[in-house]
Amino acid sequence: MLFSLFGKSLEGGGEEAMASRRDLVFLQQQRGSLNYFKKIAGLKRLIHWCLPKSFGAQIQDEAQTATATAANEATCGIVDEPKDLVHDIDALSAEDQLAVVDYVEDIYKFYKYAENSSQPHDYMGSQVEITAKKREILAAWLIEEHLKFKLRPETLYLTFYIIDLYLSRETVLRKELQLVGISAMLIACKYEEMIVEAPEVKDFICISDWAYSKEQILTMEKRILDKLEWNLTVPTPYAFLVRF
Repeated sequence: MLFSLFGKSLEGGGEEAMASRRDLVFLQQQRGSLNYFKKIAGLKRLIHWCLPKSFGAQIQDEAQTATATAANEATCGIVDEPKDLVHDIDALSAEDQLAVVDYVEDIYKFYKYAENSSQPHDYMGSQVEITAKKREILAAWLIEEHLKFKLRPETLYLTFYIIDLYLSRETVLRKELQLVGISAMLIACKYEEMIVEAPEVKDFICISDWAYSKEQILTMEKRILDKLEWNLTVPTPYAFLVRF
């Protein structure tokens, strides 16, 4: 392995085993290979022994940096695979301009990188009146109303994302939990639904049995959007379910 890396055998002594600048370039070109740099990381002591200190330190730094980068990409699921070994699920949409298949790979790379940073944290410990059971009841009710309204799956997933992110950033009273839920679904409908028959504020007032007024719903909608900094372009689980 050392012969293929440095072009020389170690048997000839330290000077014969020294790497040239070509070797540094070669190492940099291999940064995308996680397995390769795992092997390199395992040879750090030999590299330190057989190379001049300046070259050895630079190579080790390159190897460590590339290993961390490749490991991070592997964790995110960004691993290059031969195209002929993967079924092209975008082939049927190749002629559909709205499908933007030319940008699909870039979009999902962004989704994978953004997935961890955009997830709500566990907020149950910080909520005084909201429990996991109360959230479960709210979720079951919203799913039922989602089916009655015949909304898109994306709307439901975005609704729960909005609820959880808001609850992870704001303490909510028990009497306001349903208000947060219907306001979140109203926001998700405005973002995801493309049909004229999408539910409006009056519809959410009705399904809540007139527990909240129009002003209360619109005020909560504004509070939620402000707390989320109006960022609704996020990778929900549904974005990955439809593709993988």
